[in-house]
Amino acid sequence: MIPTNFAYKEIDWNYRVYLIADTHLFHDNLVTRGIRPKNFTQMIIENWLETVTDGDYVFVVGDFTFNPKKTLEILPQLKGKKYLIKGNHDHIRSQKLLRMFDFVFDALYLRYRYNRLKTYNFLLYHYPLTREQLMSLGLPIHVLLCGHSHNNEPFIDRSVPLVNLSAEHLGYRLIEIRDLIKVLKKERIIS
Repeated sequence: MIPTNFAYKEIDWNYRVYLIADTHLFHDNLVTRGIRPKNFTQMIIENWLETVTDGDYVFVVGDFTFNPKKTLEILPQLKGKKYLIKGNHDHIRSQKLLRMFDFVFDALYLRYRYNRLKTYNFLLYHYPLTREQLMSLGLPIHVLLCGHSHNNEPFIDRSVPLVNLSAEHLGYRLIEIRDLIKVLKKERIIS
């Protein structure tokens, strides 16, 4: 599935930007099936609270919660400007919950100004794409930031290139975009 409409956001290095996908908060079946540790929701919440401040940006790249009612209780405590890129499980009927996000999108084209000389272009979209699909968008995109496949796909796929931001790959922690860029530079995905 290729995104047909997406939002645009530009952020510079003065702001901290955090990313995570497939949080699946309160998705008990993932514990029952042995896919995630029993306390994974608490781990994500605690890591968010320890890491994010009010002025930071947080991009959740799909599949945020499986229990909107419980999530309504904790979401106001989670700091940062919260952006939801909708995933296949984000059929959230709770308008109250959706309003707690600063923005909700199907996909987001993010230009991150790393320093005065270097800007990186990312597409945030829940679903992995092939290189051909990514190129067909006609946008200068350095890396696709996605989720959906959890740990069934590698963290980095050089052929696209993409980064799988699923919570399992991140140890149930949010990753700061500057740290991600350092990894991508080390892996020679970007320069």
